[in-house]
Amino acid sequence: VILEGAGADLSILDGCGTGPVVVGEDGSVIKGFTITNGIEGVKTAGRLMGVFENIITGNSGSGIRAGAADCVVINNIISTNHGPAGIDGARAYLLSVNNLICTGKAGFKFWKSSRSTISNNIIAFCEIGVNRDEESEPDISNNIFWKNGEDFRPESPDGENLFLDPLLKTEEGVCLLPDDSPVKTMGVPVEGPPEELTAGIGDRKSTRLNSSHIPLS
Repeated sequence: VILEGAGADLSILDGCGTGPVVVGEDGSVIKGFTITNGIEGVKTAGRLMGVFENIITGNSGSGIRAGAADCVVINNIISTNHGPAGIDGARAYLLSVNNLICTGKAGFKFWKSSRSTISNNIIAFCEIGVNRDEESEPDISNNIFWKNGEDFRPESPDGENLFLDPLLKTEEGVCLLPDDSPVKTMGVPVEGPPEELTAGIGDRKSTRLNSSHIPLS
């Protein structure tokens, strides 16, 4: 199932504060919405879910909660959610590429998630950039960290990351990456998804996706 909106600026899913706004089953994709006012913005319930080109903001819990289910997260803005993390993974594999995660308790939180790939993201203005337990060893490389209370807990990862100002701006409480930001061309291709989706840093919401771009089963 692919649920596709007209674009995050035009299509809004409002959770009315009563639960997860979107619950994704096996092989589902949510794309092109503003997802707001829920407990979690997106919660996985199946084996694998794709989350592409959304703005996920203003939720009382985590922006994305992947619990015992894998999740591919590309080209989203995850800003000003009030739960444990922008992206919260428990016993899950996360592939997170080209996302802007801004303002909150943690950019990423991992619990008993032995492997994940975190690349080409911007993590800014969070209390903790990446918070993980001892059993979680994500590959964290080529991300930009800026003005977090602390970037890593408990310690820095092996991968190389950048620490420079992405020149973010804020509109209606949502962090945005301007077109003239110097960081947009600093990304590297990530194995798996098509290079055109993963070779930059930060959000890009104009790329077309269909079911053949990223296999979900």
